[in-house]
Amino acid sequence: MKFIIVSLGLLSLTFISGCQNKYNNQGLSEDFGNAVYQNEAVHILPPKHASNKNTPHQGDRGALAFERYKTGTTIAPSTSSTSSLSGSGGGDSE
Repeated sequence: MKFIIVSLGLLSLTFISGCQNKYNNQGLSEDFGNAVYQNEAVHILPPKHASNKNTPHQGDRGALAFERYKTGTTIAPSTSSTSSLSGSGGGDSE
């Protein structure tokens, strides 16, 4: 009987330790880890939105791009350059 009481006590302590605050930062600042939680919120799609088929994406263009990637015939990006402006840099010009 004593074994059962001790076992139940240890089991209850195990369950209580599961209720520990997930934001226990052990001496770190209160907002430590917020970047991780923000990234999770941005990258995880809620299941209620996963079934939405009315997306503004063009699937046929994506499929063509993927096919070009598989066959190694990707289209090279066009080159662009910046324009140069002449003039002073904002200081006193003499």
